[in-house]
Amino acid sequence: MNNNGKYKYLVNNTLLFAVSSFGTKIMTFLLVPLYTNILSTSDYGIADVISTTVGLLLYILTLNISSAVLRFAIRDSENKERYLKFGLKILSIGFVILFFVVLVVWLLKIIDCPNYCFVLFLFIYIATVSNDLLSNYLRAINKIKSVAIAGVLITMSTISFNILFLVIFKWGLYGYLLSLFLGQFISCVYCTIVINPIYAIGSNKSIDKKTKINMLVFSVPLIFNGVGWWINLNLDKYFIIWILGVAENGIYSVASKIPAILSSFSGIFSQAWLLSAIKEYDEEDDERFFTNIFSVYNLVVIGTSYILICFNDVISRFMYGVEFIQAKEYTCILVVATAFSCLSGFLGSIYSAMIKTKIIAYSTVFSSIVNFALNCVLIPQYKLYGAAFATLVSFFAIYLQRLFFLEGHKELKRKGIKYLLADGLLIMQVIIREKINISSNIYLQLLFIPIYILIFKKEIKFLAQIICNIIKERLAMKRQS
Repeated sequence: MNNNGKYKYLVNNTLLFAVSSFGTKIMTFLLVPLYTNILSTSDYGIADVISTTVGLLLYILTLNISSAVLRFAIRDSENKERYLKFGLKILSIGFVILFFVVLVVWLLKIIDCPNYCFVLFLFIYIATVSNDLLSNYLRAINKIKSVAIAGVLITMSTISFNILFLVIFKWGLYGYLLSLFLGQFISCVYCTIVINPIYAIGSNKSIDKKTKINMLVFSVPLIFNGVGWWINLNLDKYFIIWILGVAENGIYSVASKIPAILSSFSGIFSQAWLLSAIKEYDEEDDERFFTNIFSVYNLVVIGTSYILICFNDVISRFMYGVEFIQAKEYTCILVVATAFSCLSGFLGSIYSAMIKTKIIAYSTVFSSIVNFALNCVLIPQYKLYGAAFATLVSFFAIYLQRLFFLEGHKELKRKGIKYLLADGLLIMQVIIREKINISSNIYLQLLFIPIYILIFKKEIKFLAQIICNIIKERLAMKRQS
């Protein structure tokens, strides 16, 4: 595939995911005021712990097999069903283990919470991991539209059931958790209908032992990456519950909702980019392609972060209920942390395409150790500020390691100084916002615009050129038709 074809493939997939996700993402953010006005800080904190624990177990109990299914099935279209069958087998074993662990915890009353929390925890887990595997398999067989539809179904179903259970039935925490399960379950049913995995399960054919080992060699290091990533995102919440209480965790969890705007846009692109990274890495021009895309991605991530920091107070007044308004104090730090998370994730996709998942694991585990240490030291003294700062430093540590230890991408590493300059400006922007009174703050924030333009002038020109070429191509196709 030539360069124009590569960019076209990436842009088309990005637009497809964007069109399918944009409206639902907006509606999700619009519902944050609903959660923060109906649920108490304690209920929201409990719900957040349940969902984040499911996220942790997704990496551990599944051996991150869905990533291996995507990586191997996309390169072996003739035997794709066999990879799905192996993935489903791993998922089944993991669920059986979890079931007995949860049963023991419930019988011994190790955790004090309503019985429905244990049941819904299991339901949310099995629906989430199944949906993760099936959607990755859909990507591998190039059914991108079906992946997009599945994403829409998750969001729309969850939103609809939230309104029904929280506003009409007033079921509180039970209704919120039930809506999380039903959203994942409905999407999972749709993916099952599209794929028809019965064929794969019923087949006597399976992948050979060597391929299974290769898949596990690929996926197992990603467990450490996934767990490390989870630690950087969520360990502070458990420290907060332990040291400050569940209500403070509710406030801190809400503080991450504005940074989630950035991660949502990044997630839309990442879905398309992962496919390009795997498909294109073996070609001769891969270094220039990866460097160009990463440079533009830097521009978009830094630019979006800048806007969110500038308008944090305005967005917070709209999104947060009175009981949660304190959350805005920690949002800007978490925006910068999310920016480093997005950039690190992009670099991780390059290592994944190179099948060097051990490097991904090493960098994430190291940063997790940093995160753990900083949480121990900072949260008792600085409370939620300490938790936010620990998250920022840990993701910055991953970013630095992955940027400067990347082999074979000299041009990308050479531009690393420019990227770090832009990152430094973003941190400076947060410091100014925190230290200078709000009346003069906005004018100082505006001074950053020409500096960013100067740093990213080549990327702005390159992005504009890609957009113009796509528009011209679409117009030409319309004239021909």
